Amino acid sequence: CWTVHALTPTSAANLRAVFSAFDANGDGCLDLDEFQALIGACGVQPGDDEKGRKMFMDCAKASRKIRRSVGDAILPEAFVAVCEKHGIEMAIKPTVAVSGGAL
Repeated sequence: CWTVHALTPTSAANLRAVFSAFDANGDGCLDLDEFQALIGACGVQPGDDEKGRKMFMDCAKASRKIRRSVGDAILPEAFVAVCEKHGIEMAIKPTVAVSGGAL
């Protein structure tokens, strides 16, 4: 789920789409549980992996610089900026619904 290379405008749009897909309560921010679900879907658990833990802390810190009142929630702008800083790209894989049998 994580690949490392320079982000393009499409990459930033993909990151915002991933962020939105994991914003379960639709408040425009990711709390710790939502962030854990996001990176857990990529196979990384922030409590078990230093990279995930550091990314959450970096995102929370960047979010507080944007909007001090956000607390430990992560803003989409901060998420994209931290992913760009670390060269992380994510995208949602499209699913194909098939009725009446397999492809």
